Amino acid sequence: MAAFTAMKTSNSHTTAVVTDAFYSKTKGPALATEGPQRNSNSKQKLSARVEKIIYNDPLSYRHMINVAKLLNVSTRTLLRRLEADGTNFKKVRDQALYQRAIDELMLENMSATEVASSLAFSDPAHFTRAFTRWSGLTPCAFKDKKR
Repeated sequence: MAAFTAMKTSNSHTTAVVTDAFYSKTKGPALATEGPQRNSNSKQKLSARVEKIIYNDPLSYRHMINVAKLLNVSTRTLLRRLEADGTNFKKVRDQALYQRAIDELMLENMSATEVASSLAFSDPAHFTRAFTRWSGLTPCAFKDKKR
């Protein structure tokens, strides 16, 4: 009966203690062993999700703040999760833009100027420099080599 009186006088405190005790006895060890694996998988999926978001709409999601808003996380959280995955936003964005550029150059047979515009580069020269950094070839040389 004393425990019941204690629960009545400090209901929220007692409930929290009981909940914590129950949690640690029933789910604590299982979560402790499974937690890191589940988190690492979700982080890998996060970088893939970010890359897919940028690939599908490079005009809207070129900047980290827009991607973070879409994923419903802060920019700092997005950065931290990508860093835990061994990457960063710039690498993921560059990979997505590079893949999209290759697809547009080769599959859709677009010119370098058209690709630059579709990827939201302000100047075709900026796209050419970025593509050369990504692939080691200019867009025209890349197209010629792949034909």
